[in-house]
Amino acid sequence: MRKIVLPIPDGVADQYETIQKALDGGDVLLVLPAGVFPVSHALTVYSNTKISADEHTVVYRIGGSVQGVDDCLLHNAHEWKDGEGDENIEIEGGIWNMNNGENRRGQDIYDGVSYGGLMFRFTRVKYLSIRDMTLANADTYFVRLIRVSDFRIINIKFYNSFPHINQDGIHLNGYCFNGVIKHLRAISPYTPGDDMVALNADDGTVTNHNHAIELGPIENIEVEDLYAESAWNFVRILSIDQTVKHVRIKKLRGGVMNNFLNIDSWKFPRGKGAIEDVEFSDIKAFKVPMKQDSPAVNKAPLILIQLQVKDFILHDFERIPIDALSNAPTLVLENGTDNRLQFEPRLNEASQLEINPETHAVRLEKGGFQLLKIN
Repeated sequence: MRKIVLPIPDGVADQYETIQKALDGGDVLLVLPAGVFPVSHALTVYSNTKISADEHTVVYRIGGSVQGVDDCLLHNAHEWKDGEGDENIEIEGGIWNMNNGENRRGQDIYDGVSYGGLMFRFTRVKYLSIRDMTLANADTYFVRLIRVSDFRIINIKFYNSFPHINQDGIHLNGYCFNGVIKHLRAISPYTPGDDMVALNADDGTVTNHNHAIELGPIENIEVEDLYAESAWNFVRILSIDQTVKHVRIKKLRGGVMNNFLNIDSWKFPRGKGAIEDVEFSDIKAFKVPMKQDSPAVNKAPLILIQLQVKDFILHDFERIPIDALSNAPTLVLENGTDNRLQFEPRLNEASQLEINPETHAVRLEKGGFQLLKIN
């Protein structure tokens, strides 16, 4: 493997050609020293590539430089359906900044041609590692994965100057297998502006930020240790026909504007879904206002389940009483099914499920629980 150490840049001149020349062909360890690396185009990484950046290295997209629906800050080389894919890609260290204040997505997110807002995009990759870095100012997804297997995303900080909808932290679409996502931190308020982690086996396909996605199963995923002061949602799962199964998610802490756990039907028929063998544990959650300068808290529940689930377990769910004045319920389960439930309240809490005998909808208005199992 080649080793290339780039010189410290002046922080002004475009570094795209310098970095890309080093990356071309792969089989390289590229070292980025502390400094500011402005780039005018998306960086392309090949198989057997490791980028190692100093913790004070900044790679940022030059303002006004985005071009077209598939632009981003960094992506793998052989990603499309007729490509061969890539393997053994590692990105570690640094501060990566998409500069969304000056690189906004197109006004028409359905036009199929304007910039979709993505930052890191990986498709058809085996053995991917992204770790020990700060990701800043994506306009939509910070990281999007499609057909990625055996991946590790560890110790990531998210920062936003301009938080808004569709800003997912780690977003998985179809055919993602055997992954670990650990130690994610949102370090600015109202970040991420959408889902911190999204496992979307089914999804919308017509928006620019979802351009060229594939719908398919998501399996064998571990998520651990997430913190956000005020995210939109913490974890989102979308499944209508495609499966999401064998998922373990634990140690979640923080506040949400909308749902802590969102398994809604979105634009799909309520009551469908193929979610199986999913377990959440060790959660401390609360609601926050919709805006920093407003006391308004929406009434969306902390946990919303509208899709079919099987062998679905939540245990050790604590609702932090900081949001005691909120009228938002803890749980709403309304997936059109007479679910078999096992429920155990937390010690010293008198919380009880309310079950509608006609619709089979289930609510928990206040408090947390030790165990909720849905079969």
